[in-house]
Amino acid sequence: QITQNELSQTPKAIEDCFKKLPKAFHREFFEKMWLNQNDFEEQLNYPILLGLKNIVLKISTDSDFLALSPYRRTTAIMANLFSLISVEQKECFINSISKDYRFLYTLYQMTLWLDKDNDKESIEIINKTLEEMFWAISNNTISLYDDSSYVRNNIWAFVWIKKRVLNLDETVEIRDYINKVFEKRIVYRVLSDLISCGEGSYGYSYYIEDNTIETLFLNTDLIEDAIVSVFPGNKTEQFILKVYLEYKNGTPDRLDRKEIILKEPIDLDLTN
Repeated sequence: QITQNELSQTPKAIEDCFKKLPKAFHREFFEKMWLNQNDFEEQLNYPILLGLKNIVLKISTDSDFLALSPYRRTTAIMANLFSLISVEQKECFINSISKDYRFLYTLYQMTLWLDKDNDKESIEIINKTLEEMFWAISNNTISLYDDSSYVRNNIWAFVWIKKRVLNLDETVEIRDYINKVFEKRIVYRVLSDLISCGEGSYGYSYYIEDNTIETLFLNTDLIEDAIVSVFPGNKTEQFILKVYLEYKNGTPDRLDRKEIILKEPIDLDLTN
């Protein structure tokens, strides 16, 4: 029998375990958790979900050939646990993050997994919150690139919520939003969101496509003006700029892409 104290300590125990886990072992750890999740005691589903919520934004997003990134795998575990807990617990979980816009992309990823399982009740609960978060961000011009809201790819959750949850055209208003929140100091965070990543026997490819740029910008004038003024502050920003300049000036090669290929993946998240 699991005691109430053990249940209350479970989220912290998960955090403490994660702090000791080297990034190189993230994939193995969360793959094993995925494979063993059906063995969890029912009482532990909610505490484990809370523990994963507390660490999910720190989990590696590095993908591998034909394998999910540890982050994506964790969102799948979270979606499964969310489907198993009570409606009251679901509401408590949602309330704990509904005002924290860093979780926009994570919540959206969870709905994709829930959709595969056809869990309409859970999807409805999360979608209601995603709608509220979307309109709060849009109506109050909350920048998803400020430190308090920034996570790489959050902007794409914003785009997809508009298109797939609200069933609204995503282009014009999204560009207007970007124009309102864009500042030169966030240019590398924005560029990071424009970069697509691929992997295969050739290695890891990083590239930008026209349609990605066009979703967020009418043209690249804002970007061009910013990169002249803001010098890359670290190696990640240097690489991000290198990928953008390859897009602007490079020669298409494999798959007609202007890409940069690396032997090892690079983390493009610019969270402070």
